[in-house]
Amino acid sequence: MRRVLPGGRLLVADFGPPRTRLVRHLVAASAGHVMADYRVDLLDRLIADAGFEVRGREDVRPWLRYMQGVRPEKTS
Repeated sequence: MRRVLPGGRLLVADFGPPRTRLVRHLVAASAGHVMADYRVDLLDRLIADAGFEVRGREDVRPWLRYMQGVRPEKTS
């Protein structure tokens, strides 16, 4: 991602984990246990590991979370 966004911004939007036991069960039954136990909290680290700085994040309740990353300016 960093290579193809040399001066750009990265926006990652993904589903948050189910908040209740009932919804977790329904998600696991329909999409599998991976989605029921999804770790959206790991996105910060994944974006940083890709070479971006996290500049914003927000939960869009009840389902989505998004994060904005920017490529750090080169310092000479």
